[in-house]
Amino acid sequence: MLAERILAYYQLPSGGILQVNSHLPVGKGLASSSADLVACARAIDHAYNLAMTEEDIQRFMMDIEPSDGVMHDGVVSFYHKKVELKEFIGQIPHLTVVSIDEGGIIETLKFNRIRKPFTEPDKVEYQQLLDQLTVAIRMMDYEQVGRISTRSAQMNQKLLPKRTFEQMQDICTAIGGLGLIVAHSGTCIGILLSSLYDNYEFKLEQAVAMISALQLEVNIYHSWDNQNHNAAYIELEEGVRHHEV
Repeated sequence: MLAERILAYYQLPSGGILQVNSHLPVGKGLASSSADLVACARAIDHAYNLAMTEEDIQRFMMDIEPSDGVMHDGVVSFYHKKVELKEFIGQIPHLTVVSIDEGGIIETLKFNRIRKPFTEPDKVEYQQLLDQLTVAIRMMDYEQVGRISTRSAQMNQKLLPKRTFEQMQDICTAIGGLGLIVAHSGTCIGILLSSLYDNYEFKLEQAVAMISALQLEVNIYHSWDNQNHNAAYIELEEGVRHHEV
């Protein structure tokens, strides 16, 4: 549908082959469907030199399905149901997420129809957390980012609880991690670290070892930005997968 919409808008011929290769698992809350749509739009853009903007991509995606703001190069606050940018926040390189997938699949469209159990005070707190996070990211205050992320993850337990939450929190405390992060509409939970802090390599090794004891596959995600591509890697046991986001 998206490809047809773009081709029709630019009065381009229909037909052709589009192949999307992605390492993002489906139904885990990692924006896999949004990423596929954006990849589709950018492939057509590149093939025909259309010079499409992020706003153009948003417009084409707008009434296809709720989407995350992955068409933007950086951290954004985004109205996912409207498919509309609220605010570009900034970049936050040097972050590592040591993550596990608790299993199962969340159907995004069905999940979005669920009545959310949040009270008015919860909504006020979420807005405060977003305001604080915006400042923390722009100040590169990674400790504050970790505290805010943990609080948001705690609040999400009433909507989509992670069964390993307390265990992961204990591990985070034990290794001196920045905090917890969860897929709010998915099945993943992780511990935040930063390569800017002392003992990063040791903390990463400890996190992998302690999380592996939960008998779940460990995935490691590294943040980066186009101006300063600086994902930090260390050698870890075989089977631990690194990703850049």
